[in-house]
Amino acid sequence: MDFNKVYLDDNLLYKIYNLLSFNDMITFSYINQYTYNNYKQKTKYKIFLFLNNDYKLFRKCLQFYKYSITELYYLGKYSINNINYVTRYDNDDIHYYDLRFIFELIYNKFNYKNIPIKDEFLIKAIKYIKKSISFNRFETIYNISKYPLLHSLSYMFTPKTKWVYI
Repeated sequence: MDFNKVYLDDNLLYKIYNLLSFNDMITFSYINQYTYNNYKQKTKYKIFLFLNNDYKLFRKCLQFYKYSITELYYLGKYSINNINYVTRYDNDDIHYYDLRFIFELIYNKFNYKNIPIKDEFLIKAIKYIKKSISFNRFETIYNISKYPLLHSLSYMFTPKTKWVYI
Protein backbone atom coordinates (compact mmCIF):
# COMPACT_ATOMS: atom_id res chain seq x y z
CA MET A 1 0.00 0.00 0.00
CA ASP A 2 1.15 3.50 -0.80
CA PHE A 3 1.22 6.23 1.90
CA ASN A 4 2.33 9.53 0.36
CA LYS A 5 4.67 7.78 -2.06
CA VAL A 6 6.06 5.50 0.64
CA TYR A 7 5.22 1.86 0.03
CA LEU A 8 4.33 -0.35 3.01
CA ASP A 9 3.72 -3.99 2.42
CA ASP A 10 0.71 -5.84 3.89
CA ASN A 11 2.77 -7.81 6.42
CA LEU A 12 4.26 -4.63 7.83
CA LEU A 13 0.83 -2.98 8.04
CA TYR A 14 -0.53 -6.03 9.84
CA LYS A 15 2.32 -5.90 12.37
CA ILE A 16 1.79 -2.19 12.92
CA TYR A 17 -1.94 -2.75 13.38
CA ASN A 18 -1.36 -5.48 15.98
CA LEU A 19 0.92 -3.23 18.04
CA LEU A 20 -1.67 -0.46 18.33
CA SER A 21 -3.99 0.19 21.25
CA PHE A 22 -7.67 -0.36 20.54
CA ASN A 23 -8.36 3.37 20.15
CA ASP A 24 -5.51 3.63 17.67
CA MET A 25 -6.82 0.58 15.79
CA ILE A 26 -10.08 2.43 15.22
CA THR A 27 -8.23 5.47 13.91
CA PHE A 28 -5.92 3.30 11.81
CA SER A 29 -8.85 1.59 10.13
CA TYR A 30 -10.10 4.99 8.92
CA ILE A 31 -6.84 6.26 7.38
CA ASN A 32 -7.87 5.48 3.82
CA GLN A 33 -10.02 3.11 1.78
CA TYR A 34 -7.49 0.29 1.90
CA THR A 35 -7.17 0.26 5.69
CA TYR A 36 -10.93 0.73 6.04
CA ASN A 37 -11.66 -2.30 3.85
CA ASN A 38 -9.00 -4.49 5.49
CA TYR A 39 -9.07 -3.50 9.17
CA LYS A 40 -12.50 -2.10 10.08
CA GLN A 41 -14.12 -5.53 10.46
CA LYS A 42 -11.19 -6.86 12.48
CA THR A 43 -11.49 -3.91 14.83
CA LYS A 44 -15.28 -4.15 15.03
CA TYR A 45 -15.24 -7.82 16.04
CA LYS A 46 -12.74 -7.28 18.85
CA ILE A 47 -15.90 -6.71 20.91
CA PHE A 48 -15.99 -10.50 21.45
CA LEU A 49 -12.62 -10.25 23.22
CA PHE A 50 -13.90 -7.48 25.51
CA LEU A 51 -17.22 -9.16 26.34
CA ASN A 52 -17.41 -9.90 30.09
CA ASN A 53 -13.75 -8.80 30.41
CA ASP A 54 -13.25 -5.11 29.66
CA TYR A 55 -16.38 -3.00 30.09
CA LYS A 56 -14.84 0.26 28.93
CA LEU A 57 -13.68 -1.11 25.58
CA PHE A 58 -16.85 -3.17 25.16
CA ARG A 59 -18.97 -0.04 25.54
CA LYS A 60 -16.71 1.87 23.18
CA CYS A 61 -17.26 -0.80 20.51
CA LEU A 62 -21.03 -0.58 20.95
CA GLN A 63 -20.92 3.20 20.68
CA PHE A 64 -18.62 3.29 17.67
CA TYR A 65 -19.89 0.39 15.53
CA LYS A 66 -23.33 -0.75 14.45
CA TYR A 67 -24.08 -4.41 15.16
CA SER A 68 -26.79 -6.48 13.49
CA ILE A 69 -29.53 -8.29 15.39
CA THR A 70 -27.70 -11.58 14.81
CA GLU A 71 -24.44 -10.18 16.17
CA LEU A 72 -26.25 -8.79 19.23
CA TYR A 73 -27.87 -12.21 19.72
CA TYR A 74 -24.48 -13.99 19.83
CA LEU A 75 -23.00 -11.30 22.07
CA GLY A 76 -25.98 -11.59 24.42
CA LYS A 77 -25.96 -15.37 24.45
CA TYR A 78 -22.27 -15.47 25.33
CA SER A 79 -22.65 -12.73 27.93
CA ILE A 80 -25.57 -14.45 29.66
CA ASN A 81 -23.98 -17.92 29.60
CA ASN A 82 -20.63 -16.66 30.89
CA ILE A 83 -21.70 -13.94 33.30
CA ASN A 84 -19.17 -12.94 35.94
CA TYR A 85 -19.73 -12.33 39.62
CA VAL A 86 -18.48 -9.40 41.66
CA THR A 87 -18.23 -8.92 45.41
CA ARG A 88 -18.63 -5.82 47.49
CA TYR A 89 -15.53 -4.38 49.12
CA ASP A 90 -16.90 -5.01 52.63
CA ASN A 91 -18.31 -8.53 52.24
CA ASP A 92 -16.75 -11.46 50.37
CA ASP A 93 -19.73 -13.72 51.05
CA ILE A 94 -22.24 -11.81 48.90
CA HIS A 95 -21.85 -12.13 45.14
CA TYR A 96 -23.59 -9.97 42.56
CA TYR A 97 -23.98 -10.53 38.85
CA ASP A 98 -21.88 -8.21 36.70
CA LEU A 99 -24.84 -6.96 34.68
CA ARG A 100 -23.04 -4.10 32.91
CA PHE A 101 -22.48 -6.01 29.67
CA ILE A 102 -26.05 -7.30 29.53
CA PHE A 103 -27.31 -3.79 30.28
CA GLU A 104 -25.38 -2.32 27.34
CA LEU A 105 -26.68 -5.00 25.00
CA ILE A 106 -30.29 -4.51 26.10
CA TYR A 107 -29.85 -0.75 25.84
CA ASN A 108 -28.73 -1.38 22.23
CA LYS A 109 -31.92 -3.32 21.39
CA PHE A 110 -30.76 -6.86 22.18
CA ASN A 111 -33.71 -9.29 22.37
CA TYR A 112 -32.98 -11.82 25.12
CA LYS A 113 -36.22 -13.81 24.77
CA ASN A 114 -34.83 -16.49 22.42
CA ILE A 115 -31.99 -17.41 24.77
CA PRO A 116 -32.66 -20.18 27.33
CA ILE A 117 -31.77 -18.88 30.80
CA LYS A 118 -31.87 -21.29 33.73
CA ASP A 119 -31.22 -18.87 36.59
CA GLU A 120 -34.44 -17.22 37.82
CA PHE A 121 -32.58 -14.29 39.40
CA LEU A 122 -30.86 -13.53 36.12
CA ILE A 123 -34.19 -13.69 34.27
CA LYS A 124 -35.69 -11.21 36.73
CA ALA A 125 -32.65 -8.93 36.53
CA ILE A 126 -32.85 -8.87 32.73
CA LYS A 127 -36.58 -8.13 32.85
CA TYR A 128 -35.97 -5.26 35.28
CA ILE A 129 -33.25 -3.86 33.02
CA LYS A 130 -35.64 -4.05 30.06
CA LYS A 131 -38.36 -2.38 32.12
CA SER A 132 -35.94 0.39 33.16
CA ILE A 133 -35.02 1.42 29.61
CA SER A 134 -36.19 4.98 29.02
CA PHE A 135 -35.84 7.68 26.39
CA ASN A 136 -32.27 8.53 27.44
CA ARG A 137 -29.40 6.96 29.36
CA PHE A 138 -29.70 9.23 32.40
CA GLU A 139 -33.36 8.32 32.93
CA THR A 140 -32.56 4.65 32.40
CA ILE A 141 -29.85 4.69 35.08
CA TYR A 142 -32.24 6.51 37.41
CA ASN A 143 -34.90 3.84 36.79
CA ILE A 144 -32.37 1.08 37.47
CA SER A 145 -31.74 2.47 40.96
CA LYS A 146 -35.35 1.59 41.87
CA TYR A 147 -34.65 -2.17 41.72
CA PRO A 148 -32.52 -3.73 44.50
CA LEU A 149 -31.79 -6.73 42.26
CA LEU A 150 -29.89 -4.37 39.92
CA HIS A 151 -27.69 -3.00 42.72
CA SER A 152 -24.49 -3.88 40.83
CA LEU A 153 -25.51 -1.36 38.13
CA SER A 154 -26.08 1.52 40.53
CA TYR A 155 -23.54 4.14 41.57
CA MET A 156 -24.05 3.08 45.19
CA PHE A 157 -22.38 -0.27 44.49
CA THR A 158 -18.77 -0.41 45.70
CA PRO A 159 -17.05 -3.55 44.45
CA LYS A 160 -13.84 -5.08 45.70
CA THR A 161 -12.19 -4.96 42.27
CA LYS A 162 -11.50 -2.08 39.91
CA TRP A 163 -14.83 -1.00 38.47
CA VAL A 164 -16.22 1.20 35.71
CA TYR A 165 -19.81 2.27 36.30
CA ILE A 166 -22.40 2.31 33.52
